[in-house]
Amino acid sequence: MSWKDCSTGLRSFISECSFRPDVGGELASMILCTEFKGLPLVVYVAMLPEFRNRGYARFLLKKVLDAAQRLGYGEVSLVVTDGNDAAIKAYRDVGFKAETGI
Repeated sequence: MSWKDCSTGLRSFISECSFRPDVGGELASMILCTEFKGLPLVVYVAMLPEFRNRGYARFLLKKVLDAAQRLGYGEVSLVVTDGNDAAIKAYRDVGFKAETGI
């Protein structure tokens, strides 16, 4: 399978649903969202270690959900690796529900 095959249906990032907040002039975290099959898809969540466990991820996820709603989307999707318990908890805390499969 080539990269082109994998990217079918992906568009550029949805700027209204992608955020990279600075804290004290320093990049603290980032969340990027694209559109896949007509729905926003969170494709990247990153947090510098010194900013973890402070609620930034939940804050950013809520901003994505709010922005997606304002844009008229009914839901937002994401993929998480099994065993990434901190991420899974953050996603559940803001309302994501687990589904299996692709």
